[in-house]
Amino acid sequence: MSELLLEVKDLNLGYKVYNGIAKVLTGLNIKVGYSEKIGIVGETGCGKTTAMRSIMRTLANNALVAPESKIFFQGKDILKMNNSEVQDLRRENISMVFEDPTASLNPVFTVGTQLSDIVKGVKQLKIKNQGEKKLKKESIKKQVVKIFKSVYLPDPERIYQSFPVQLSGGMRQRVCIAMALISSKELLIFDEPGTSLDVTIKDQIFKLIKSIIEKGNASIILISHDLGDIKHMSDRVYIMYAGSIIEEAETRELFNKPLHPYTEGLLLATPKLTGGIGQGIFGNIPSYLDPPKGCRFYPRCKDRMPICAEKVPPMININNSHRVACFLFNKDKGGVTINENR
Repeated sequence: MSELLLEVKDLNLGYKVYNGIAKVLTGLNIKVGYSEKIGIVGETGCGKTTAMRSIMRTLANNALVAPESKIFFQGKDILKMNNSEVQDLRRENISMVFEDPTASLNPVFTVGTQLSDIVKGVKQLKIKNQGEKKLKKESIKKQVVKIFKSVYLPDPERIYQSFPVQLSGGMRQRVCIAMALISSKELLIFDEPGTSLDVTIKDQIFKLIKSIIEKGNASIILISHDLGDIKHMSDRVYIMYAGSIIEEAETRELFNKPLHPYTEGLLLATPKLTGGIGQGIFGNIPSYLDPPKGCRFYPRCKDRMPICAEKVPPMININNSHRVACFLFNKDKGGVTINENR
């Protein structure tokens, strides 16, 4: 068995559009260990969801994945799996909760019917593999209602009979979280799971996710714009900018000593409880149709150097757990030594 549950290796991906190819992901590398909680942080449009859709094999038809790209799950390359193997992977091993719940729910069926179908599929697989007895319809309904209660849905019996359009955005999000949690999975991917939830429900949901993960020994990948969620829910963090990982570290170390100028900018942009607003980061993510030749953060970087405009910075090991892609930490390429006071 592989030491890693998941390894995304040299993932290069673009989208064929009207005026060319948008090079969205470039040399993406992500590792997830068994029972590990990973956070991925970055601005809207930096490629976080595209990377996760690559893992789930739910990319749009105009997506172009480079042949050198690899995505290993328990040592098997997901990109080389046939459709049947991918379906089994989603059913048995990996679940993803998308940011937009309406895209995950069928509008013509009640949410109870949709979750019941998932339970039936899981049970049928167990019946086939382990000879378990077939569950009755009423027993399946009780299981679905129970999972609805666990994600703090009010009046779960009524919710069971409701269509997605009859529920609020927060309720639909909780239904999608219930879909992911209804069966044991080895990897759970959450794409902004708290976006449609109010503060109190969001806190309860994150506590629920954390407890289920700890009990079931599952690994998670949490995508979030909220650095507070990442800080409290992850063991290790990847900072992503314009399709590439630009910094990686254990959570505590990254928050205590951010290295990349972009990471520093994200932390400074976070609103403080003491009042005032964050400083923000000037500019926007570059066009994927015509990205900068060198570092993609170059146009916005306060510490930029001439070499940054010409060459892509390599990922540099600062220590065993902290890596950064920035010439500030590479003396051989015209960078400077690490400044402990930065």
